[in-house]
Amino acid sequence: MLVSELITALQKLPADLPVMVCAEGGIDQPLSAHIITAIKHSRDWSGTPVGQYREANDWLDDTDTAGNPFQAVLIDLDDPHQKEERP
Repeated sequence: MLVSELITALQKLPADLPVMVCAEGGIDQPLSAHIITAIKHSRDWSGTPVGQYREANDWLDDTDTAGNPFQAVLIDLDDPHQKEERP
């Protein structure tokens, strides 16, 4: 889904409803939306709560990725200003 497609879909909905997104154990309210660099994980995680993509600056090494990194909008359950830096 592209940002333009998401905006079009959201414009058809009541503007005063809260936004919810899928979380591992149910649904939750996102706290932010921002641009990240993403990359596909080399393993097929279909049917599991593990996502098919990772942030390219994440702790995956090159053997765990497939394809090239790309920019994407992340609708995040966490506030990006509150995330701990990984070692």
